[in-house]
Amino acid sequence: MKRGVGTLAALTLCLALTGTALAECTLTRVGSVENADLLRDSNLLRVRTQAGYTLTTLEGEPLTQDAYGNVEIQHGYIVAATTEDAVNTWGALDAQGSEVIPFQYGDIEFLSTDWALAYTLVEATADHYDYTTWLGDEAYYLIGTVDVYSLSAGACVATLPRENFQDAEVVGTCINIEDRSDGTVTTYDADFQALGTVDYVFDEDYADADRITFRENGQYGLMDAEGNVIMEPSFYSIYDFEGDYAAVSTGDAEGLIDRMGRVIVPAEYEDIKRSYYLPYDVEEGTNGYNAHGYFGVEKDGKLGFVREGGEVTCEPTLSSDVMDFYGASATYTDLSGAVHILAADGTDTAVEGYESMYCADYSGGMLYKVCDADYNYGVIDWHGQVVLPCEYDGVDFSADGRYLLADVSYEESEIFEITYSAVQDGAAAQPAEQKDPAAIKDGVSGGAQNAQEPAAAGNDAVITLLDQAAAQLESDAEGNQAAISALLDSAALLLGEDNASAASMLESASTLLEAGAAQNAASIVTILNSVKDML
Repeated sequence: MKRGVGTLAALTLCLALTGTALAECTLTRVGSVENADLLRDSNLLRVRTQAGYTLTTLEGEPLTQDAYGNVEIQHGYIVAATTEDAVNTWGALDAQGSEVIPFQYGDIEFLSTDWALAYTLVEATADHYDYTTWLGDEAYYLIGTVDVYSLSAGACVATLPRENFQDAEVVGTCINIEDRSDGTVTTYDADFQALGTVDYVFDEDYADADRITFRENGQYGLMDAEGNVIMEPSFYSIYDFEGDYAAVSTGDAEGLIDRMGRVIVPAEYEDIKRSYYLPYDVEEGTNGYNAHGYFGVEKDGKLGFVREGGEVTCEPTLSSDVMDFYGASATYTDLSGAVHILAADGTDTAVEGYESMYCADYSGGMLYKVCDADYNYGVIDWHGQVVLPCEYDGVDFSADGRYLLADVSYEESEIFEITYSAVQDGAAAQPAEQKDPAAIKDGVSGGAQNAQEPAAAGNDAVITLLDQAAAQLESDAEGNQAAISALLDSAALLLGEDNASAASMLESASTLLEAGAAQNAASIVTILNSVKDML
């Protein structure tokens, strides 16, 4: 970790292909780190040290002091091993770095945010084992005991020998455990009090739920846990809730309701599509329906998109069979071999000039990782516009989809904050509330001033960009040269042919910037102020 951060600015502005939307997705550089990568399904940095891995927040605050041989995320908990070379060294921490399961197990499995299983292992033979090593010398292990942890109770609530444990599933806030000795499946509450037996480990006979379906006159409705009717019987079937939504069916068509029983997508479609690229949720993973306010639907075998309430933003016209669905967008290859991104707002863009393109994890289909012929990586948005140029060894996204780590080299990476601004009615909507970028630092010092978003369009947007450029010139002209250049280019693009004189002056400012940012900073600021006066 080394460089301090000066004044922030959007490094690349992404202009929509249709409508008047400006800066639908912008990146703001907020820091840099060394020897680190993003821990999958988290917003944590895994820092490489000689002793192993330590964890820090994206703001640079240490989460762990100890180094670990291995580390991963399960249902929001940090599961780690003190060393990779010995058995029974796994434990778990919560999101604040506090120990919730001691480091004394051969394997740990979080079944949900409420329940975890911790296995102690003993040596075994090749003809009778539960675990085997997959790297190095072969070794075999049997389960010795299984400790059952109730995280809501904050304790290990039971220890079972191998002969009394076969399998387990979480149902609601309870857990079903199958006894290996006789196959009995028992349901236990959070205090591990037996509630009764069920036929199969996934049966929900004793499971408590905050939403319960009930049937009247051949139709299903919805009640809360106290039996209050939330939605009168209205559908032929109601499927299980996935996060905030449940699919419903009339028998002929499907739609979507929320937990209050409100119809989010009318039951007019053959299928409501699930995305697996949404921001990570500790219960649902990356699976869900709502991607930046859009819902994918299928009608007559074709894929389209709607907003809450059923407003169609992209008519179903292309076969679902040829589409790869990601949430707020989908991709397909046309008959000429060109790859297209179909955005949920109806924009269809043929993407050219890249060796490969993948939907970015946790972005809900708004961003794509791209790679050029020289194996340099960058990012484009759902309209094919460049958000981050192909200048990096690799790019990864935080679990909330709000931060991007771009590898300058194996040792050094830059941190960018992502601002999404979804399009409605041809104009840019207000961006979602963001964290103060000043909290994110390079190393142990060097804060950052708040980045400002450009206005929706016109002269006000140009003036905002010029103010940002002037601030960066006065702060650290040489260090911020690339960002200043991007701001001037974006301002010139917005001016267009109607402001030829102002655009010419900006071209002069860009020439001075390239000739020497530091020595020409004052002159460039004077030019920018003159352009503002003209506008």
